Amino acid sequence: DLQWQVNGQALAVSVDNLHFSNSDARGEARASWRTGEGAARSPGVLDLQGSLGQADGTRVWRYLPNEVPKEARDYVRNAVLAGTATGTKFRVRGDLREFPFRDPRTGEFLIEAQVRDATFAYVPRSLQDAPAWPALTQLAGELVFRGAGMQVKGVHGQVQGAANLQVAADARIP
Repeated sequence: DLQWQVNGQALAVSVDNLHFSNSDARGEARASWRTGEGAARSPGVLDLQGSLGQADGTRVWRYLPNEVPKEARDYVRNAVLAGTATGTKFRVRGDLREFPFRDPRTGEFLIEAQVRDATFAYVPRSLQDAPAWPALTQLAGELVFRGAGMQVKGVHGQVQGAANLQVAADARIP
């Protein structure tokens, strides 16, 4: 359900009951966007919230904002070797000039996902010299992006090639 309104130089768009699906993810969302005030019309003010029923973790690098440096996108592409996210909720709210809303008073950027069956090569092959660092496998836990930060909660899994070596972690990158 799409609606738009033009009032002079101001433009507003709203979308309700949005359902989407491709080979990477499927989900639903609702959003409203409007031009900013005065000279700050672009990129505008967004209020987006939705959920993903399921998403392929190996494809997440394709959806990182262009603001993320190419080296970081390449790292994510090479480091996330397997995994599925379920029950993902996302929210972007505020003037997009302030994105990713480091100060919560300016807006909100939030992604919360339950991750399972993940393989994470924290030192990807492209960055390794021999001997190779082992990947973490069979990872499960919660992944949270809030503002410019990232957090993993209650993660557990194994070290590749060492079946008796278990991993349990909570981590935060402000």
